[in-house]
Amino acid sequence: MPIDVTLPMTEEIRMDIRQMNSGKAEESDNIPVEALKSDLKATESLLHVLFRKILKEEKVPPTAWEEGYLIKITKRGDLSKYENFRGITLPSVPGEVFNRVLLNWMRDSVDAQLRDQQAGIHTTYCTAKSFVEDT
Repeated sequence: MPIDVTLPMTEEIRMDIRQMNSGKAEESDNIPVEALKSDLKATESLLHVLFRKILKEEKVPPTAWEEGYLIKITKRGDLSKYENFRGITLPSVPGEVFNRVLLNWMRDSVDAQLRDQQAGIHTTYCTAKSFVEDT
């Protein structure tokens, strides 16, 4: 499947940073989301240079971006049972921005390749509407 390989623009990085929730716990790198949002112009410029270098040279992102804190979240029921917990990982904030950029970058190319009948995969399509139209 061909994917558009144009490198991310600063506007895309700015949009992805703005979409991140402020007030989150600082993750493994101790960089809060608010620090990235405090000077968006400088942040997007620095991350743009870094992301372009990673993507252009096909380098692996810093290993710190792969790390995160594993947090146990309780479900309903008996807390003495293992199955009543689920885990979430709090990733590195710059790593999360990088992942968002990649996801949004690839989404348009992937969506263009999917047929309308694959509505369950699209975020803006309704599966029920697609089913009714096909019958």
